[in-house]
Amino acid sequence: MLLDQLRDPSSRATIEQLSCRLDGPLDPDRFWQAWRDTAAAIPALRACFNPDPANPLIVVPETVEWPCETLDWRAVPAHEHDQKLDDLMAAERVRGFTLDDAPMHRLPLNHRQDEA
Repeated sequence: MLLDQLRDPSSRATIEQLSCRLDGPLDPDRFWQAWRDTAAAIPALRACFNPDPANPLIVVPETVEWPCETLDWRAVPAHEHDQKLDDLMAAERVRGFTLDDAPMHRLPLNHRQDEA
């Protein structure tokens, strides 16, 4: 990841994307707290890199500010959700990451419908 970025800072070759559907009731506050607790317990989720190419080191801050982004898609017609997700994932690839800023991952939570 680091070497790819040092060779070509505009490269998106190291970006991994995953989409999961969660069915059933979900409390966003508890969801985000679980991710913050997970990042606190697993150092690799807090890792970033020293920005000096002459001294490439992994840096693990004690704490990181977890980017908790909840998107409300309940007003979006269901038949448009897949395209909206494709658009979001494309925008995230373009956005990329800054390797010296932890965490080096984002996890948008897309609220699609109210639970019955």
